[in-house]
Amino acid sequence: MTYTLSRAFFLLMAGCTASTRSETKLDKVPLTFDSGAKKTQGSRVREIRGKVTSSKAVSVEGAFVAAVDPPSYRALYTARTQSNGYFVLSAPETEVVISATAPGYEGGYVRAAAGSSRADVVLTLSSDKTRRFIGRVLTARREPLPRVLVRVARWGLPPGRAYYSEADASGVFRIELSKEDSHWSSSFDVLVDDPDYLSDFAQPFYGFAQPSSNYENLTLVAYSRPSIEKSTDNVTRGRLARFCHTLDDREAALRKIAASVEGARIIGLGEATHGTREFAEWRARIVEKVAMAGRLTTMGLEAGWGETLRIDDYVRRGLGSAREAVGSLRYFPWRTQEFLELVEGLRAINVDREERDQIEFFGIEIDPPQEMARSLLERLEKRDQRLRPALEAAVAAVRQWKDWSAFLHLGTSQRQEIRAGLAKAVRRIQGSKDAGSKGPAGRQLAVYTLSLIKMILEGIEAEGNAFLKRDRLMAESQLLFLDQMGKRRQIAVWAHDGHIAKSFMDGRLPTGSYLHKRLGDNYVAVATLFYEGSFLATRDLSAGRIEYAAPAPRPHFIERDLGEVAGKEGCFIDLREASNDTLATEWMRVPRPLRVYGAFEISEHFPWPPVRLQDLWSSIVFVRRSSPSRELESKATE
Repeated sequence: MTYTLSRAFFLLMAGCTASTRSETKLDKVPLTFDSGAKKTQGSRVREIRGKVTSSKAVSVEGAFVAAVDPPSYRALYTARTQSNGYFVLSAPETEVVISATAPGYEGGYVRAAAGSSRADVVLTLSSDKTRRFIGRVLTARREPLPRVLVRVARWGLPPGRAYYSEADASGVFRIELSKEDSHWSSSFDVLVDDPDYLSDFAQPFYGFAQPSSNYENLTLVAYSRPSIEKSTDNVTRGRLARFCHTLDDREAALRKIAASVEGARIIGLGEATHGTREFAEWRARIVEKVAMAGRLTTMGLEAGWGETLRIDDYVRRGLGSAREAVGSLRYFPWRTQEFLELVEGLRAINVDREERDQIEFFGIEIDPPQEMARSLLERLEKRDQRLRPALEAAVAAVRQWKDWSAFLHLGTSQRQEIRAGLAKAVRRIQGSKDAGSKGPAGRQLAVYTLSLIKMILEGIEAEGNAFLKRDRLMAESQLLFLDQMGKRRQIAVWAHDGHIAKSFMDGRLPTGSYLHKRLGDNYVAVATLFYEGSFLATRDLSAGRIEYAAPAPRPHFIERDLGEVAGKEGCFIDLREASNDTLATEWMRVPRPLRVYGAFEISEHFPWPPVRLQDLWSSIVFVRRSSPSRELESKATE
């Protein structure tokens, strides 16, 4: 999931009658970053007065109101409304989102401009069109935890839509929101963000919106803040140092990393931000090291299959230019000098290789239907042209769709006919005597693409939204490529740390969890983390990227411990190797906060959830300092 967040918190009740709960500010909670708090909140605090009413102008008593910091999606102050619907709460002088929730109503919000002192919120009565988030908060001992604050953040631009409510005496919470927007950018996360407790994201949960979904039976395991804010003792850090291999000797580190992924069928190469130069450079070195050893056959990217064909053409055939191919990618984090150098490096390796030994390049993401169908037909080589009629018939409907949701608008018989047509085309191509092309083209590529389209349609039909199956489809696309493309492969995949994780992370089962389940130890996930520095991040899709400065992590964060034992440049730690040590294992199994940003700007006030490191990745490349990626001078049109 891509982020943009912050945090601090409150509860005030002023006005005509006394407050029902005393004020609490989350900037006093230890998890908040002091330096970030000063930048976000400023030194001045204003008072905002307002009223919460229904759409029929009826006053709403007891509504939970929050002043949310937009870059962090986190409440700075909260209050409850009086019997007349009025509230008073504090807020910084900067712009905030004023959100409100109440039983029987969909949550609502307004944006309070910098310096304004009035904010009225109108709530709509719940209906059968309301999206409901219902679940229970438990302690680490799985006992109900009452009266803690739960947050539902609705991701999208402009940022800041976060809604708070309080669990009841049995730990049960319920927050209701409108279903007005089911676009992919309106994904959600649910967690406990309370002055005394913090949780990981809800399980089981995958937060992409769909037209008819409720999120019920959610489970939030909350940890007391003191239990996750303990600094690691020196004895444990000393033991960690044994497994933290310095990056100062680059060649020795690369040998160690290459040895750790030897024999893996798929290697996940992750990054904590989509804008750090060092992450790209270290992963490129790993790819080159493994490729030169003759094991790597395929490079995958968190991008659409169709859009990466130009890169494959360049890498294997020398067609076009690397700059044009990289510049044509839709996702801006890949349009960098570092990624360009990776692509050029793969071409340099391929120049002296036979076609069967060349490194291929493919995208693992879901392409728009029209683009996927067009790319398939355009990719056919002359000797495969006799297959074209069968392919055209199989994707005839798909070629007409601008979005995969068009499949849902068809009748049952039409859906069955399309799926049957895809399956028939696959059987015909597989039974063809034409050997097809040796590389990712022709018959093998057609089977791969048609099978992927069929899986996308099945995911849409089951879940109502292709993006609900996004991580699973990215995993299945790799497994299809692994099994159906005509030769034994080792694939290295370039993606976000959250996608390559081997178990639950960010409120979802990521791509890596499916790969790990299918491949076991033949899937290896290598994450990249950093201590401090800056990276490129996006605040607004319509504007360019900004340089975001991240401070050093607080003492109880995972990155802080790694920073204490790493070399000058950083270190590589194989978590599988460290799991043989009792103290290191205990350190990895204790829930601790971890910063994983993504492509978008995230305030340091974000309630970074505690995670168990031993569950997530096979190893970590930890760099001490992050610096911004270098964007290509000319970019493709969005």
